Parts: sequence; structure tokens; C-alpha cells
Amino acid sequence: MKLHDGKAERLAAPLLLALAMYGCGTGGGSGTVDGQVDDASWEEAGVDPADTGPAEDSGFGEDAVDSALQEDGVTPELAPEDGRLDSGGDAGASETGEDTGDDVGLDPDLVQEPDLEPDVPCDDTCTQCGVPNGCGGPCTGDVLCDDGIACTLDQCDSEVGGCLNTVQSDLCEDGNFCTDDYCDPVAGCVNAPNQQPCNDGNACTLQDVCTDGSCQGGGGIPDCDDGNPCTDDTCVVKTGCVHSFNTVTCDDNSDCTVGDVCGGGTCAGVGDLECDDANPCTEDFCLANGGCAHANLSIACNDGNACTTGDSCLDGVCTGGAVLDCDDKNPCTADSCDPAAGCSYSLLAAVCDDGNACTAGDQCKNGLCTGGGAVLCNDGNSCTQDGCLPDQGCVHSFLDAGCNDGNACTTNDWCVLGSCSGEPLVCEPGSECVNGTCVGPDLLCPPAGPYGTNVGDKLPDVAFKDCDGNTHTIHELCGYKVSWFFSFAGW
Repeated sequence: MKLHDGKAERLAAPLLLALAMYGCGTGGGSGTVDGQVDDASWEEAGVDPADTGPAEDSGFGEDAVDSALQEDGVTPELAPEDGRLDSGGDAGASETGEDTGDDVGLDPDLVQEPDLEPDVPCDDTCTQCGVPNGCGGPCTGDVLCDDGIACTLDQCDSEVGGCLNTVQSDLCEDGNFCTDDYCDPVAGCVNAPNQQPCNDGNACTLQDVCTDGSCQGGGGIPDCDDGNPCTDDTCVVKTGCVHSFNTVTCDDNSDCTVGDVCGGGTCAGVGDLECDDANPCTEDFCLANGGCAHANLSIACNDGNACTTGDSCLDGVCTGGAVLDCDDKNPCTADSCDPAAGCSYSLLAAVCDDGNACTAGDQCKNGLCTGGGAVLCNDGNSCTQDGCLPDQGCVHSFLDAGCNDGNACTTNDWCVLGSCSGEPLVCEPGSECVNGTCVGPDLLCPPAGPYGTNVGDKLPDVAFKDCDGNTHTIHELCGYKVSWFFSFAGW
């Protein structure tokens, strides 16, 4: 058989094999049993019947036949039930199984009797993509394009008639973030170290960066300080910063608390700041930002001095008012004031006034003014009634009674408004009353003589006594009236 269009070498062997396998039906020709090709037929076609490998390896498989037919414009199909080639017809047999005499759907102009000697073996080894093997079969296996580079996809492309070695960098992925993986068509996979930021799995490192193909911590560590004095701040490789509660002393930022200590991660005071300044004149309070404060008051107070009264607060100071009056109105005590104890009284032994005007010689005894004797209220006036009132003393009441005014020349003496007065004694003309007696003219003084030269001389004088026994001298009688003298001398 001769094939046209210069494709004899490429179609001859597979076409003959196909004809041998499918051309005769169940009662097929030589070399077949029930449509199967025996070993002798395979050998005549130059195929080792023991070779069960893919058709593309030997060049005579079903795929080779299909490929050859397709290149000539023929589209064979395997019958789904008997496995025969089908070009759209009945594959050379009727539905009754009789041979129709038709070829297996091939164009008669393209298929001729093969001009090959079936007993001449050929070399079907493929050595290069797109170059037919020694048996005229196509060489399309991808294995022929293996460039020895693991990261290329090696394909034999029959259309371009050569190998396609496509770079596949994903085959070079080494799972290492710190390498840039790619496929070099000459060197193969390249895993070049990079310097990308990374995560070294240690939460206690910062600025991790790829170095020499591995992720390493940078030059810093995380700042785990949470600014809370009540936590101990540490770093754990797996989890990072850890803040554990402590119980150290602290400052809760309040000036009004004392004994601040940490508890449960919080700083709190255990007591309040004592702001009492012991000053009654201030109101004491506390400012969280400033501490104790004291506001002046204007209230009554006690300055601690028992000798002042009306104490009051002035500019935050308790100031004493008026001095305490310690006068007990007792003349028998000495009054004083002790700032600590107040008024004190010392007993006196002094002259005093018991307040009773009817006593005299009052004297202090055991702190009491005691009266002496009674006051003498006799005023020597016969015309008064003498008495004493304690609040007034001596009182003299006028009497309405007879009296003696001490004048012998008066008569009918009577008390009038506390005075004793009488009516004058009436004498004859030329006489007057002397000592209760009416007398005549004046007696001249005797001349100077042996009794002295002048009245009042110190020279001895004549002395005599009157009837009452009173002693008189002559010169005493000078100037008396004559009537008195004679009356006097009448003794």
C-alpha cells in the first residue's frame, strides 16, 4: 500500500495495524481471532507483543493511529461496544456483521496497499521531540524534553516541532519566608535570602528581619511597662508582655490618703490623712491635690486663759476678750486671777466696813467683815432724839420739848428745830441781866496801885473766892458793871 502526500513512513505501520485489528469483523482475516490481533501479526507490524506500555512509547498504539489519522483529516472514534475504529460509518461491517467491503472510514485516495515488507524490523526509539522515530512514528513524548531542571515544565509541542521548558517558580517554594524562591532556567531552583520584615515567633523581640535565610529578632525588645506601679511587667516568648499584680507600696496620687499599697493591680490608701491642726479657729479638710487645708472661722472659742472672757476667733487665732472680773465685793479678800485656774481670793485681816453704819471698829475675820462696838450717836443736843439705822448710821430727830439753853438771862427755854432757845429776861431800865440777875451801871476798874500798874500785869494780884468757891482776882473784875461787882462783893 502506498500513502500519498509524502506521509507513508508516518502512517504505514499504525494504519496496517489498525486494519489488521478492526478490518475483518468477527470472522476477520489472517492473524486475527474474533477481531483480535495475534502475536504473529504484531511481529509482522514490527511491534513486540510483550510490550504493554503506552502507545506513545512504541509509536503503534491507539493514540498513534488517532494522531496519524487526524493529521490527514480523518477523525476516528472507538466504537463504544466493540472497540473498532469508527469514522462516522459502520467501520466496514453491517449491522448483521457482514463485511461490507468498505475500508474503515479512510479516504480510498489516501490509503493504498502498503509497499513494505512486513518481515523487515524498524527502530521505533524516539530521541528528539518532533523528529519521527526509525519506524516513521511521531516523537511527541514530554520525556524527550527533560532539561534536567526540576522547576521547569517540560513539554513536547508537536505544533512548534520542539520542546517547551516553562519555568514554574512555585515548584521552588521552600516554605521559608526569609528566602525569595524562583526558578532559574539554567541553575534550577534558587532560594535567595532576603531582608524582609518577619516574625521570629518570639513575642519578646521587635523589628524582626530576615537574616541569612532565617527570621531573627531585631535590635529592640517590646516595652512592657504599662505605667502601673502595681504590676510586675515581664515578657513571655509565646505570649508577649505579662503584667502580674504585686503588693508593693505605691502612691495613689491622692494627698489625702496614707499607707498606699498595691492590691489587685490598683494602688489605694489604707487610711485618711489626719488634717486636724487642733486649732478651734480653723475648719480642717483635705484636697486630693494639695493635702491638708485650713479655713479660718469666726466663732467663739477658748484661748486657754481663764482670765479672759468673750474669746473669739480672729484670723485663725483664738483671741481673748475682756479681762475676767474677779472682784467678789468682799473687802476681806485680796482678789486675783490665775490664767490656768481663774479667779483666786486670799483672806485679809484688815479694817473693813461690814455695811452696818451702826457698828464701829469693823475688822476682817476669816474672810468676813465683822462689826466692832456700837456707834455712839449722842450729839449732846437736848433737843434731839438720838438713834442709829444700819443703812444710815446715827440719826437725830428733833424734839418738841422744854430745854435749857444755858443762858441764865433767858426764861421759858424750848426746843425748836433741834435748838434750845428761851425768852430774854426783862430788867429795869439802866440795868441788865447778868448771870440771870439784873444789875446797875458799870463798875470802873480800880487805879493802878499796889496791885500793878496796868491791867494784866503779871505782878501778884489780890485773889479771893466767890460764894461758889471760885477764885477770882481783882483785875479780873475790871470792866464788869458796878452792879455785878457789888453783887459779887456782896458776899
